[in-house]
Amino acid sequence: MNSTSLCLLAVILFVVTCLGCHRAGTPQSKLAIIQTDYESERAAIVSAVIREMYVDDRTQLLVIEHEDPCPPAEPNESPDPEVTHMRQQIEDHAFQNLPNLSRETIDDFHGRTKQCHHLANKLDVPVKYVLVGSKDLEPLFPKRGVDRGWDRFYAKYANSSGIIQFSNPGFNRDYTQSVVSTGRWCGGLCGAGYFLLLTKQGGAWRVATKVGTWVS
Repeated sequence: MNSTSLCLLAVILFVVTCLGCHRAGTPQSKLAIIQTDYESERAAIVSAVIREMYVDDRTQLLVIEHEDPCPPAEPNESPDPEVTHMRQQIEDHAFQNLPNLSRETIDDFHGRTKQCHHLANKLDVPVKYVLVGSKDLEPLFPKRGVDRGWDRFYAKYANSSGIIQFSNPGFNRDYTQSVVSTGRWCGGLCGAGYFLLLTKQGGAWRVATKVGTWVS
C-alpha cells in the first residue's frame, strides 16, 4: 500500500462506540438481550449500507474487513497527536453536517470505540461476500519494499470491488437512529470514506444522509 493510502488509513481509523457500560446488578438475561440487540442491529446496518452504497450490476464479490484480533492488541506507541487531531476534525465536520443526529446517538458511538464486536457471517446482501482480518490482508500489503499489494489482493480476491470497512455503529436508545463510518479501498488512488446517518422506518434501516470524509 503506498504512502498516500497508509496516511489515509491512519486518518480514517474507524471509531465506534456504545452505551456499553451496563449498570451493576443488571441480570445476565437482560445483558444478553442488550448484547443480542446490538449485534443484530449492527448486522442490519452493515447490510443496509452495503445494499445502498456498495452493490451495483457489476458487483460480484465483496471483501469486508472485520476487527481481528478482537479485542485489538494494545499499541506499542502512543497515537500520533496529528492523526488524532485530524480524525477529530473529520468527525466534528461530519457530525455537524448530519441533520437530526442526536446527542444520544453520538455518545453511544463514542462509547463503543474500544469495544469488541465481531461481524457475524449473517449479512443480508444480494451478492457473495467474504470477511477478512489482519491475518488475511497483512501478507498482501507488506510494510516495506516495492508495493504491489493491490495486484496481490485482486489476484486472491478476483472480481471483488476492493476492501470495505465499517466502524461499530452508534444508536439512540430505541434503535431508530444510527451513525456509522465506512469506507472502501480499491487501489492506491481509488477509494472514499463517509460518515452516515441512518434511520429505521417500517422495520428497515435506510441511509438518510452521508458526508464524505476522505477520497483517495
